[in-house]
Amino acid sequence: MRLTIHKRQGKLNLRQLLIGVMVIWPFLYSIWIQVRITASTFVHFPLILLGATAIIAVICFGKLYQSILLVWLIFYGVILLLSLKSNKKVFFMDFAVSFSSWLICYTAGRRNVSFDLVCKIVRRLGIITAFTVILDSTTRIISKVIAPMFYTSADVEKFSGRSGILSSGLFTHSGIAGCFLVPGLFAFLVSYRNKKKNAFFWIMLSVLALGIILINKRGFMLDIAISLLVVFLVARQSEGKMKLRLNRVLIVVFSILIIIGVLFAMYMSIPLVRQSINNITDKFADDDGTLSGRTELYDLAIRLFKQHPIIGIGWGNFREQSLHVFRMTSSKTYETHNVYLQLLCETGVIGLAAFLITIIWMLVYTIRRFMRVNSMYPDSEASLALRLSMYLQLFFITYCFSGNPLYDYVFVVTYFIGIVLLGVNERENV
Repeated sequence: MRLTIHKRQGKLNLRQLLIGVMVIWPFLYSIWIQVRITASTFVHFPLILLGATAIIAVICFGKLYQSILLVWLIFYGVILLLSLKSNKKVFFMDFAVSFSSWLICYTAGRRNVSFDLVCKIVRRLGIITAFTVILDSTTRIISKVIAPMFYTSADVEKFSGRSGILSSGLFTHSGIAGCFLVPGLFAFLVSYRNKKKNAFFWIMLSVLALGIILINKRGFMLDIAISLLVVFLVARQSEGKMKLRLNRVLIVVFSILIIIGVLFAMYMSIPLVRQSINNITDKFADDDGTLSGRTELYDLAIRLFKQHPIIGIGWGNFREQSLHVFRMTSSKTYETHNVYLQLLCETGVIGLAAFLITIIWMLVYTIRRFMRVNSMYPDSEASLALRLSMYLQLFFITYCFSGNPLYDYVFVVTYFIGIVLLGVNERENV
């Protein structure tokens, strides 16, 4: 009997180690691309690490069983069938990261996931990022306010780098910093739900909030608000404090979908409507310039979709087509800054439908399971884990409207961190 216990504990320790590697991987990858030498043999070390982690998880814990995660095979199967037209290098890298994350969730994360481990890592990475963003912004303030007293304007500009006091901390882009700040905020709120809100809580919450403000991603703030509101309503419903009839909810959801569909059809067919929506979009452009030229990218994606509406132009090929949009001012390639529109362009109606079915199915499953668990064991470890999972899934889904999370390794793995939390034991720490 004693030997059996040790064996189980060994498996549990290895499982948590693999999940821990997955959770910390986005931060490792983001730092790595900052400091690596392009020609280095180890340029793809983080990708190899993630793949090796997935392989170890399959070898040690790979066992076929019924799982909601199998719904992801719908999306993977469709894009593999459509990959004949894809940019092979881009497709392979994107697919490898997503599928490796899925394998870790499906095997090592299928049961007895340590919520405390995942939440602690996510929370601490968010706080570290927040402090670096604040420190960087403080340096910029000093360079703009105090340095001109002692140095020339040219020296000040060289020292301060980008104009303004906005910062991305350790990373090259504010969006990457937000990928750690927002989940860190969610994890911090969830972990302190059953604890006394002392001075430390309010200080750390203020640090995270200030970090999010300083990266100046308005889209993130809207995504946070939507995620908090949806989870709040779901939690109230599960606790019996608010009565929502299912038929009314479905009517509202389908009405919203119909309105979105009509607006999208008008956007594609009526130039005046397209121009009006583009003007509104431009007003919400971030100060870091990431939305500059976005409406041109939308128009290009729509034109390419009309040429290949069923199966699209191939995964990763939009980036090459985007060179034609900015050929006079830039040699960089771009994404559409809208995952749904880019999927429609690159994988057609079939690919977009497969993706929507997958992510909506996962979210609905998580919501229904949370409502059941929270009604029986309110604020238990399982309930808190499912709450954080909803936050991370909703953040990913809403950010897909204004960003490229499906095509960004850091955001993809962060989404699957939310998925791995579905493996928490419902009866632990009740």
